[in-house]
Amino acid sequence: MSVLVASSSSVANGTYNLSFKASNSDYTVLAYAKYIIDAIAPTVPSNLTASISGSKRKQAINLAWSASSDSGSGVSHYRVIRNNSLLSTTTNLTYKDSSAADNTLYTYVIQAVDKAGNISSSSNSQSISKASSGGGGSGGKGGGKGRKK
Repeated sequence: MSVLVASSSSVANGTYNLSFKASNSDYTVLAYAKYIIDAIAPTVPSNLTASISGSKRKQAINLAWSASSDSGSGVSHYRVIRNNSLLSTTTNLTYKDSSAADNTLYTYVIQAVDKAGNISSSSNSQSISKASSGGGGSGGKGGGKGRKK
C-alpha cells in the first residue's frame, strides 16, 4: 500500500473534488470528498431600513435589508448588531426587535456570514428609538343611555 500526502498554503478559492483509493490483496476502499476553499467574505448587506410598528404599548423596531451574495460557499445567515453588540442572527432579510426599551436610541447594522464563517463588513447604519409607552389613562365616560327616536 502506498500513501501520497500533499500540502499547500496557497490553494486558490474554489471547489475541489478529491478521491482516495486504498487497496491491498483483499480489499479496495474508495472515498470521495468535496472541499470548498472560501476565504472571501460575502458582499455587504445594503439598504438597511428601520421602522416602528405595533401599538404604543407593544411597539417593536422592524429592520429590513437587501440580500448579500457569496460566490464561494454561499450566505449562511445575517448578524443583527445593535449598539455595537451582537443582538441576534437570522436567515431572513427582516428582523423584529421586541426587546428595545422605550426612549432609548439604538443604532443597528447588519453583517452577512457565509458557510465558511467569513463575515462581511457592516451595512449602512440606522438609528431609531421607541416612544414611551405612557401611563394609559382612564378613558372616557361610558355607559350612557342611547337616544330614542
